[in-house]
Amino acid sequence: MSNSGLIVKNKNSEEAIILKLKDVNTIGRGKDNDFILPSKPNIASLNHLNIEKIKIEDTGEYVFWLIDHSTHGTEVNNKIYRTRSVELKDGTYFKIGGYDYSFTFCKKIRPAEGTAERHDIQNIIQENKLNKEYIFMHDKVKDFCNNEINVIKGDIPILLTGETGTGKTLLAEHINKLSGREPFITVSAPNLTDTLLEDTLFGHVRGAYTTATGPRKGAFIKADGGTLFIDEIGSISEHIQSKLLTVISEKKFYPVGSDKPVKVNVRIITASNQPLKEKLIDALYRRIYGLKLELPPLREISSSIKQLANILLNKYAKKYGESFKVTLSPDAVQMLEEYHWPYNIADLDRMMHYLTCRYRGKLVTSDDLADRNDLFEMKDTSETKLDENITVKEYEKRKIIIALDKCSGNKEKASKLTGIPRSTLYRKIKDYDIVT
Repeated sequence: MSNSGLIVKNKNSEEAIILKLKDVNTIGRGKDNDFILPSKPNIASLNHLNIEKIKIEDTGEYVFWLIDHSTHGTEVNNKIYRTRSVELKDGTYFKIGGYDYSFTFCKKIRPAEGTAERHDIQNIIQENKLNKEYIFMHDKVKDFCNNEINVIKGDIPILLTGETGTGKTLLAEHINKLSGREPFITVSAPNLTDTLLEDTLFGHVRGAYTTATGPRKGAFIKADGGTLFIDEIGSISEHIQSKLLTVISEKKFYPVGSDKPVKVNVRIITASNQPLKEKLIDALYRRIYGLKLELPPLREISSSIKQLANILLNKYAKKYGESFKVTLSPDAVQMLEEYHWPYNIADLDRMMHYLTCRYRGKLVTSDDLADRNDLFEMKDTSETKLDENITVKEYEKRKIIIALDKCSGNKEKASKLTGIPRSTLYRKIKDYDIVT
């Protein structure tokens, strides 16, 4: 048996299995198939498709082909194959119309060791659950995905904006799944120098550089037929912006060192945590702005923090063992809901990880949080003049006083400025004995 396999998921369940591939594998409604589809809906054939291992004579390598035998066909990466064959690449996604099952081909999977293989899949599912829970916590995101579904399924460029840690990459991945395009390739622009970014995006031909002893495929080639996600597009140079504009408008580009254009079919999703109008060439800004969504910060969905925190605590309990699972007291949850979360979900994840390791199965209270300055990100600003020894409560009191001063004592405006719910702000003003 090979090390290749299929990850089989049911959209109505969190369960998933790995189906290891043999030389010949069958899927259909017939009882003799390796994977048996339900009898209803009556869309799949008894022997719907085979997945066969084939040896390439020239190289001696093995590849897997999907061979459809059905009447209605099989959807492979958003294309229907009916009584046809297609080679399966790593990450190829396919499904059979009318059924809740989806199949993803993996060229290499880990050998089973006890239940580790299934545990790995469950960790993936738990991560996916967190991702889905987080990006759909806000009505704006839900409405975007529901109302713009026809546009999302197309190839129009999409721009996602919002603070660091608000889930722009998660949403880009979700949009890609909704579109049915594969593969999904990510490039983080700020992490690369200008030269390296150009090479990463467009690749090069042999001799393009002194060290270019062979050609290199860039992200656009790798993403052909799928989606390319460019994070923090506002950080790229005008030279690369011009090349991006050519790809978007003409569906072609030139690898570094080549005068021959390469045509590609790539959907582009970009993201930024800062205003772009002054940072991008106007023509490029208009091109990437086919559809835009600004993701809300975590403090705007504070009522959902308890749910998100519990999902994260469950994730780390699965990682370290159920005996590590901590519980948050109501006053601890309230403190989390009132925190400003400068790095959003990344901050919450970091904190739940810490609490799991530090308190191991215990009840965490607000005192545990308030007395530990290292749990929270304290920004040293001239406005608050914070020192290293300030407590969370002292910080919060100063923040409220400054906000009230800025808003001339208007509590409603101060509530919006601080991100603290109005009823909670009234209570804290009283608790902290703040004169208004």
